Amino acid sequence: MVSSATSEALFSGQSVGVDVTQIERELALLWKNAARAEEGKEEKPNDGQQAVMRACVANLLIYVGSEKGTGSFDPEGVAGAPGESASLSDIITEIVARHPCRVLQISTHTRTGEPPIKAWISARCQLPQNGKRLCCEQINLSVLESAMAEVGGLVLPLLAPDIPVYFWWLTSDQPQGRYDRALDFSLPFYEELAESVDHVLFDSSCLSHPETTLVRLLYEMDRRGDALAFRDLNWARLTPWRQLTAQFFDSSEMQHFLSGLESVVIEGEPDHRPVSQQSLLFAAWIATRLGWKLAATQKSDTEWTIRLRGQQEAMIRIAGHGGSGGEVTAVQLNSTRGEQHAVFSVRRAEDAISAITSEQIGEAASRQRRVRMRYRTESRLMGDELEVAGRDVVYEESLAMVVRMLQ
Repeated sequence: MVSSATSEALFSGQSVGVDVTQIERELALLWKNAARAEEGKEEKPNDGQQAVMRACVANLLIYVGSEKGTGSFDPEGVAGAPGESASLSDIITEIVARHPCRVLQISTHTRTGEPPIKAWISARCQLPQNGKRLCCEQINLSVLESAMAEVGGLVLPLLAPDIPVYFWWLTSDQPQGRYDRALDFSLPFYEELAESVDHVLFDSSCLSHPETTLVRLLYEMDRRGDALAFRDLNWARLTPWRQLTAQFFDSSEMQHFLSGLESVVIEGEPDHRPVSQQSLLFAAWIATRLGWKLAATQKSDTEWTIRLRGQQEAMIRIAGHGGSGGEVTAVQLNSTRGEQHAVFSVRRAEDAISAITSEQIGEAASRQRRVRMRYRTESRLMGDELEVAGRDVVYEESLAMVVRMLQ
């Protein structure tokens, strides 16, 4: 049971194990003890402790997959919980500082001899402002893999009512030879949770089998319609690239170069994969915005060539050095209208926080400028996505093109 002393430990960032069937009761005691403590501070205003305020604007449900390590876990008096790395804990802290949420985190394990589902509760608090800490709750569940079918029935009653539900589907570190579980729609809890979730957030750059996973994702998007929005952090990372590319054609006098676009070259960071989902998404975005149709693809170890048909035939080449599986680093668009040739390019600068844009029309001198390229951390990406409601139709159309490119 959560005592007053335990409550203060929880508000300091520690986790305490609780009975799975008593989670809501223990959370109620947590806040009851906090309220009593605040009353005591009114009588003893100089005791050096800050009052606590409860805040919650959304539910953030996180599936992290398998816990790292196989040893038994003693929850009493520790900071953190199973399946939560230091980096993930930092990300959650930054997210809830911007968007106070009730966080429910699910991890799985294969240990026997323990209860099939174990639970911990903790509080995420911001630094005191005006003498009060702004805090929200976190519930961590560690579930035996064979008991995963029970997750939906356990989690749904724990969601705070009448506020949005975001499901962050992480890719977990699986032993070699096992596939990642992100967007594995066959997981026992998915169908039950999908009925109560408003947004699914994931990262397509981490998918180990995009050829099949993205096909199922498109099917899910169509099946769920407006009831469930899927948001891809990998697509969100492309936002500054899409913005800078589109800005070349903002003026009416430059838009005629779009109909004369004949080739695009996209470069990516060296990586172990022959091509990245991010590069493909960028190529698909360009193609779908211009109404191009896929004609053919050619693949090698270091590049893809994608041939398309619009008002004229065009080509997109995705190139890299030793593979281009990482993030986009440069894009160049080549266009010819009549006798006039134009080259537009965006390249990430060496400082990694700015980009160099270049525009050359005909024989005129190239016009270059350095612009700040907003780099967004994982927590910033997540925070931005929690501010967006509804489906992203442009992303869905681009994803459909990516699927055709992969086939």
